[in-house]
Amino acid sequence: MPNPGLQSGFSSDMESAIEQAFGIFNMEVNGPDPQEEALARRLQRQKEEETPFPRNFLITEFINIKNQFIMQQEDDLRGLAKVMEFMRAISIVFIVIHVYWFCYRSFVDMGINIGVVDRILLNFQRTAGLFCNLLVTKVFAVIFLALSCLGTKGVKNEKMTWNRIYAAFLSGMVLFFMNWWMLDLPFTPTANAVIYTVTLTAGYILLLMSGYG
Repeated sequence: MPNPGLQSGFSSDMESAIEQAFGIFNMEVNGPDPQEEALARRLQRQKEEETPFPRNFLITEFINIKNQFIMQQEDDLRGLAKVMEFMRAISIVFIVIHVYWFCYRSFVDMGINIGVVDRILLNFQRTAGLFCNLLVTKVFAVIFLALSCLGTKGVKNEKMTWNRIYAAFLSGMVLFFMNWWMLDLPFTPTANAVIYTVTLTAGYILLLMSGYG
C-alpha cells in the first residue's frame, strides 16, 4: 500500500516542476526582462560613446605627424635655399676677383689698391694657377651658378618661354665667354675695363635669368 507522505512529496515536486516549466514558457512567450533590456541598451550607449575616442585619437596623431613632416620639409627647404645662396655668392666672388685681377691696371690708375687682397690672390696664383687663363675663374663662376640654379624653383612666368630661355642662355654665354678681346681695345685701360665688366655682368645676368626661368 503506497505511503501517503511519499505521495504528497512527489505531488509537490511535480507541481514545482510544472510551475518552473510554465514559467520558462511564459518568459519565452513574454520576451526578455525589461530591466535586462534597459541594462543592455545602457551598455550599448556607453560603447558607442567610447568608440569614437580611439578614432579621434588616431586622427589627431595623424594630423600631428603630418604637421611635423611638413615643418621638417620646410626646414629642409630653408636649409637648401641657404646652400644655394651660398653657392651663388661664391660664383659672384669668382666674378669679382676675376675682374680685379685681369683689370688690375685700371684699378691702380683709379687709386684702388688693396694689399691684403693682392697677397691672397698672388698666393692662389702660385699654388693653384687660378689666374693663368681668363677662362678658369669664369668656368668656376658658371659652375657654382649652375649648382645654385639646380636646387631652386623659378617663379612661374607665362612670358618666359623655352625659346626665350634658350636665347638668354646663348646670349649670356657669348657675352660672358667671348669678350676677352675687349681688354685690348685701343682705349684707356679704364675704358677697356668698364666695357669688359659691363659685358661680363650682362652675360652673367642672362645666364642667371635662363637658370631661374
